[in-house]
Amino acid sequence: MKTRLVAWALICLVAALAGSAFFPHLAGAMRAGGVLAFIAVVIAEIAVSAAGLRRGERSLFDTAMRAVPEQQEIPSDLQRIRRNFGLRAYSPAEFDYRLRGDLQRLARHRLLIAHGVDPALQHEAARSHLGPVLYGALYEGPGTRTLGTADLAHLVDLIEEV
Repeated sequence: MKTRLVAWALICLVAALAGSAFFPHLAGAMRAGGVLAFIAVVIAEIAVSAAGLRRGERSLFDTAMRAVPEQQEIPSDLQRIRRNFGLRAYSPAEFDYRLRGDLQRLARHRLLIAHGVDPALQHEAARSHLGPVLYGALYEGPGTRTLGTADLAHLVDLIEEV
């Protein structure tokens, strides 16, 4: 970079002196033009050097500011759960067919994580950790009662408290 700048400085100087020799009445303008040309070359060299300092990968800021794609594919199991939990009321048969399995898997996961209890193997321990209301709804059924979304929200809250 240094040798290129010296070369450009000499080129600008020779051009300004030559212009001043051929056009003596424009000598001041020729010198000013030579200085401006040299300043432009210096700025261009600085820009090239600064661009070379940048890495090829994205910075953390660029990554954070990247636009998030609007359409993200929803996993099929989440779509199924949304469909199953989307009704306003569930008869006992619908609860058995649509929801009981998902709620049991959620409760099993919470029991394993929080207490190391597998309800398939340790029935009494699962019953004591889940409590009578949740254990009854998940493993004995809601009886003849229709469940609404508030009832399901209560069951999910009980599962989260395990």
